[in-house]
Amino acid sequence: MRRPRNPATPLCVAGLAALALGALTMQAAPVALARPAARATPPVPATAVRSASPVRSATAVRSATPTAAVPDPRTPTTVTVYGPEEERQYGRIHSSQACVKSASGTPQGQVVLYLDARLWAWTVLNAGGCASLYGPIMDRGPHSLMVKYTGSSTHAPSSAGERFTVGKGNIFLQAAVDPPASRVGSVVTVTARFFDPPRAPTGKITVLEEDRTLGSAPLGPSGTASVALKNLPVGTHNLSVVYAGDSWFHHGEEQVTAWVFAGETSPVLLEMAGTVELPLPSGIPAHIDLRTIPPLDGVVGVRLVDTRSGDVLGYSAGTSPHRWSPTRADAVYDLQAQAVDASGKVLHRSPLLRVAWEPPDTTLTASSTSPAAGEPVTLGMEEDLGAGLEDHFVLRILELPDGTDGSDGTGQPSPEGGVDTGLLVAECEPEDGCRAVVERPTGTHRFVGLFVARDTELTIRRSAPVTVTWP
Repeated sequence: MRRPRNPATPLCVAGLAALALGALTMQAAPVALARPAARATPPVPATAVRSASPVRSATAVRSATPTAAVPDPRTPTTVTVYGPEEERQYGRIHSSQACVKSASGTPQGQVVLYLDARLWAWTVLNAGGCASLYGPIMDRGPHSLMVKYTGSSTHAPSSAGERFTVGKGNIFLQAAVDPPASRVGSVVTVTARFFDPPRAPTGKITVLEEDRTLGSAPLGPSGTASVALKNLPVGTHNLSVVYAGDSWFHHGEEQVTAWVFAGETSPVLLEMAGTVELPLPSGIPAHIDLRTIPPLDGVVGVRLVDTRSGDVLGYSAGTSPHRWSPTRADAVYDLQAQAVDASGKVLHRSPLLRVAWEPPDTTLTASSTSPAAGEPVTLGMEEDLGAGLEDHFVLRILELPDGTDGSDGTGQPSPEGGVDTGLLVAECEPEDGCRAVVERPTGTHRFVGLFVARDTELTIRRSAPVTVTWP
């Protein structure tokens, strides 16, 4: 049995046919306008086109053809970094210097500093084109410093750097003995600490007398340690307090002195500080340490007395350790410490301490004592003081005023007072000697050489006067 025909089918088929024909017509139109060769060329992957085709995009053409650099019209510069002469150490602020140079003119402006590749600071060049660089405290190990000159309207920028290593730092050890003077059988405590370290040192402290170890103690968190010494024998004990160092600091050492006395010894004691060779040159202070052994009931102070003259050379309130530094002229002095009460009564006396000073030999010479009229004369004086003493003195040549002879009335050169009001002819450093070329009008003129303590202005020695007569 045949299926009935759908009456709408012809219309649907016809409509579809018409739509298909229209679509073919729309596709064919552009193809007919294109060149046949283009239709026959098979499609090529994009990557093949980029690698094979010589044609570049506009951007590619610009990057492949470099543009000529415009020369900097400013004067070229160079930076030089001068590091510190000493070894860089942990805990210290070291200084460097950076200088910017050029073939024309002195560069001005600023430099930027990079420490270990990090921006650290900037500073302005001085009139000479240099800048001082003060670095921070740096940890141990390698470091780098880069200095960049930013340039100016006339000078081009430049840069330079240096590499360096920071080593261990020095440590400043402070030690003390408590009590500094004691009776035999007492416990003496040696305490060590460090002066303002950038970090707390670690390790231990050892106390030695010569090569013998008396005790040791570890440093605490604050960097201090104490060593208790028992049964020190009677006598003077010069102790070495030694710190061995750690990974951050070098070793350190300090000297202290402990005095241990028998029961019958005076509680007031005097001792010359350090190793001193007597006699001392006049004008050099003698450092004399006062030590007291408690208890000192009723004592309000201790005075230093020259028993030969009765002069009081110094006074210290209370009974704490004290240092006097008297300066005397040429003489021998027997010094004593006297502990006094509120009324001035002497309660305790120390054994005598003898200290001697002697004057240097001073001679003034003249190239002629009877020159011709108008002829200049050279006056000269020299001193051989020995190493380390030159800094304490100065040489002076004076012309004496009328009526004086440079003496104290006895005809001998006076160690104090008298002729310092004369006319200053020359003042010189002792190591250089002292020379003066003088020319005076007709008549007799007297000159004297003075040897003067620099700090106290005490005239230690005068030469005999030299008389020069111009006709």
